[in-house]
Amino acid sequence: MKKRFYLYMTAAAVVGAIVVIGVGGCNEDTGENHYNVEKYLGRYDADGTLSYGGQTYRTVKIGGQTWMAENMNYVPKKGNSWCYDNDPSNCAKYGRLYDWTAAMAVCPGGWRLPDTADWNTLSEKVGGTRGHLGLDYWGDTIWICAGVGKTLKSKSWNSKYNDEFGFSALPVGSRYPDDKEGDFHSLGSGTVWFTATEMYDTNAQVRATGWGSEDLRGYGDPKYYGSSVRCLKNN
Repeated sequence: MKKRFYLYMTAAAVVGAIVVIGVGGCNEDTGENHYNVEKYLGRYDADGTLSYGGQTYRTVKIGGQTWMAENMNYVPKKGNSWCYDNDPSNCAKYGRLYDWTAAMAVCPGGWRLPDTADWNTLSEKVGGTRGHLGLDYWGDTIWICAGVGKTLKSKSWNSKYNDEFGFSALPVGSRYPDDKEGDFHSLGSGTVWFTATEMYDTNAQVRATGWGSEDLRGYGDPKYYGSSVRCLKNN
């Protein structure tokens, strides 16, 4: 059963030894929380908007980056995309789920699908602590930035998340079409975003966070899976 959100709830879910190392995209761990919002408050602007494909998206500036503060909900000409449970109301609330080909094509002009380096930069700005490296159930590498999931989540997850930076991540779920229990999983409990960074010919890197977790996880998923998309403005 490939329900990664439940698998990643605790360190015990990681198969194999966890090697604690410094990984790009996280600050060095000093044993303290790094959710120092005031440090970055002067570079936090949640007042922007972008109109594209008949829909207006909120944008947010965090450090020197400008991100969409909502998941994309647009059907590109390339690739495949879905509403969770094939229900259009889920697209309206959470955005669409895209395979990697569609994810690479869906962002408007002047914006792009962020790669892992872009996500690492975001992680640094919102105060993540040291990364960890290990293997997941399928033998893929797991990249972890502790604390980042907490700072990026919308208040709708639960009361301990207060969306300090206006990124407003929602528990969108994902599409895993090769799972025996059905195509769609984890609405209300987790979210996965595709990145522009490939991992082998068949996989691409993703960033993910789950209910009850304060981490942002990185690993490879098959390109035909369905994940969310956040676009990043070109500098």
